Amino acid sequence: MFYRALDDLWCATVTYKVSPNNATWSCCQAVEKVMKGLLNLYDLNDEYTHELGELLRDVEKKNTLSEETVENINIMRRYGNRLRYKNMPTDPTVEDAFNLIKRTQQIVDEFANIKKCALEFQEARDVHNKILKEAKV
Repeated sequence: MFYRALDDLWCATVTYKVSPNNATWSCCQAVEKVMKGLLNLYDLNDEYTHELGELLRDVEKKNTLSEETVENINIMRRYGNRLRYKNMPTDPTVEDAFNLIKRTQQIVDEFANIKKCALEFQEARDVHNKILKEAKV
């Protein structure tokens, strides 16, 4: 899950200028996968949900997250629901997508530093970086 989260974040980073909508979706996916990755390490990811608020609730049962991360996840939650249910008044702008990438990176970084998943996250980063290097991206 951590590798997939990194991949989603990378996709958002390289596409946000031409497809802010898809980049925003990729950010939401990255956040979902990071939380599910941690919950899997606790054997707590029995529910099949895409709702970031529910995942956040479960994560906070085992970890204390910074206020910034909680706020960023809640912002991502609003975007995720709007994109999933197509009820956004307008599509995300390039600026919206860029700001969400920064928020997603902050969330990913905090999860990467949680003791329970630090090793697995570093392994995912190593694999991700190796693949990008071999692809000469």
